[in-house]
Amino acid sequence: MRRSTKPSRERYISIVTESEAHDARHILNAIGARVALMEARGYSLKQRDEYVFKVLSSIEQGRMNEGVLDSIGNLLTWASNNKVLQTIQGWIGKKLVGILGIDPNSFIGGVIINFIENLEISKIKQMFSGEGACRPLVSELAGAVQEAFVEKGVRALGLEPESSFGKMIQEVLQAAFVEEGIFVDKVTDMVCSINISELMPGGKSDLKAAVSGAAPAAPAAPAAV
Repeated sequence: MRRSTKPSRERYISIVTESEAHDARHILNAIGARVALMEARGYSLKQRDEYVFKVLSSIEQGRMNEGVLDSIGNLLTWASNNKVLQTIQGWIGKKLVGILGIDPNSFIGGVIINFIENLEISKIKQMFSGEGACRPLVSELAGAVQEAFVEKGVRALGLEPESSFGKMIQEVLQAAFVEEGIFVDKVTDMVCSINISELMPGGKSDLKAAVSGAAPAAPAAPAAV
């Protein structure tokens, strides 16, 4: 039976006002525009990923890395770093559930988005580096989905979780989420080939319509990433 796993640190999720959400979306569009320009100028996928991770790490740490946020850093004065990062990671979570073919407004979609919102940027990097190193994170995600799905599934069947039959159903459901099981294998195949820069607005798996407002003019790409 799988033990439920959770991210090592949970960020306090705060209420984001419409104004703050607009500012965060503006930053997302600016990141996407920079990534698109870098691609047009011949930067490798790895270099584009490294740029995105530098921006996200800078926001998480509450500071600006030299040469990374030069053209969009002033936008951070309009919203707290926590809320900016919360919105960006929520975007990443919605892009992920879209790739997996899950309705972001569904129960399971909400569980996955919440999982992504609470990850540290170092784990976001591990999950979306495109280098196949994300299996441990997929296992954690499976634990979060299992915990929510099993509890809700058993109750949906009209069973008491602590009843003998309820426990049996839980064991059957949990078997699908074991670390070496088919769920983790299939999701690993889908997720571990995704690169973070492809999840930015304008990226290969774009859901740009979800980002309101026009994208800002593309800033100059950094000389070195």
